[in-house]
Amino acid sequence: MQVKPAVQAGAWPRTLAWPAQSYRHEGLKTVFHLAIWPFIGVFFICFLAQFPVFGGLRDALRKRHPEVWETIEISPLLRSPMFARELAFILSGSYRELRDPDLTRRVMCARWLGVVGVVAWGGLVVGLFTVSR
Repeated sequence: MQVKPAVQAGAWPRTLAWPAQSYRHEGLKTVFHLAIWPFIGVFFICFLAQFPVFGGLRDALRKRHPEVWETIEISPLLRSPMFARELAFILSGSYRELRDPDLTRRVMCARWLGVVGVVAWGGLVVGLFTVSR
């Protein structure tokens, strides 16, 4: 008695979803579509850039305004991230009251870094879901 294979040799069953379908080569419809790579690169650069940006912000805030650094209250939602105090300081907007141009420049750099990182992450997610269809 001969047993029939459930799937033809070399073909993926239609019931399997992503990532199995992503290995099929239909033109450029693979997981590593060319349009996704810029988003990966930008997100990776933002990830690496956050360390010197937030570190410089923390150092400037500690040196020039230690009383403000000590009074920053951390939200329960921000307790786990590495840069919780810096994020709380940026989101509170209290840097405007200090009128320190260098500190304001560092905060704006951190804000733009966050915006670019979120946009890159969103583009990566959208790209993965549209390519895997």
